[in-house]
Amino acid sequence: MTRPSVDLTAHPNVRLGAPADIEELLPIINHAYRNPAGWTNESHLVEGARALKDDLLPLMDESATPSTAVLVYTSPSETGGECLLGCINISMTSPQVGYFGLLAVSQAHQSQGIGRRLLTAAFDVLKQWGADKCEITVLIDRDQIMQWYERHGFVKTGKCIDFPKDAGESKLKPGVRPYLVVMERQL
Repeated sequence: MTRPSVDLTAHPNVRLGAPADIEELLPIINHAYRNPAGWTNESHLVEGARALKDDLLPLMDESATPSTAVLVYTSPSETGGECLLGCINISMTSPQVGYFGLLAVSQAHQSQGIGRRLLTAAFDVLKQWGADKCEITVLIDRDQIMQWYERHGFVKTGKCIDFPKDAGESKLKPGVRPYLVVMERQL
């Protein structure tokens, strides 16, 4: 089984991620989520790596997970190749509902619209795949992040789910409420 087609022509700096990107993406993801210097970090709530190579491989293997993809944001590098600046994981949870997670932008390039551009590309691909709604889950104590998503059209659904017990190396710090808020946005 193969992934549904993806048309990213309206998003010139965004392409499908590939296994060869993992080594460059891991520091971007883990730094964005765990470095206390950035506004997107959750290091005061969660410890351990946000993502490992084994977490990303199945997200990029279309034969293993055909309704899942990682989109990456690129910029030309000084050596003539490209430099990865961010990523977002998208998937279909039902025929009309998409989901995204793992939105990460290099801390050196945050507040430049890259996250918004990745979201827009993710929404376009999810619509191409048949979604009319997109859901996300956010750790209940991450008010600033939820406010950012609300500014981008998401609303809280009133539902919460348990923080996953199989979250790899990510472990909640003592005293952190173990719930994720479900948010959604019409596409």
